[in-house]
Amino acid sequence: MARFFFGTVGNRIDAKQRVSVPAGFRATLAELGSPDTIVAYRSSSIDGLECGPEQTTIALAEELDSPDCSEDRQEAISLILAETRELKLDREGRISLPEDLMQQIGLTDEVMFIGQGKRFFMCSRTVSTAWTEAKLKRERAKTQARIDRLQDGAGR
Repeated sequence: MARFFFGTVGNRIDAKQRVSVPAGFRATLAELGSPDTIVAYRSSSIDGLECGPEQTTIALAEELDSPDCSEDRQEAISLILAETRELKLDREGRISLPEDLMQQIGLTDEVMFIGQGKRFFMCSRTVSTAWTEAKLKRERAKTQARIDRLQDGAGR
């Protein structure tokens, strides 16, 4: 059974700029063949890092080399590959966060891990909360619009 990244977990950053990767995320990385490495790059979806197993970059590199890869997609993949960092897990399941990445995404004392299926985000609690609230607001508006359409149709 293929595993995936799910849930939202916050973990503290220690004085040496290390953070423990949630156990469920480590298990998923191991099952996906990447037990000791996370690949991470700045996300275009959230003010944070987009992360996954090593195979993420392999798949992107293969897509980039494909003759079917559009010019726009080549641009996006090239940027991702140029920005990608390997973050190695130690024996305790922690990764060290480079200072420049911490500054770029506004991390100080805590990292939020947000599961997204085959990938996950790492960001600050403030960004995580704002992102979640924005998603909930959009979904509530869509639900209300569907209810309104149903009610309009039933009232005729």
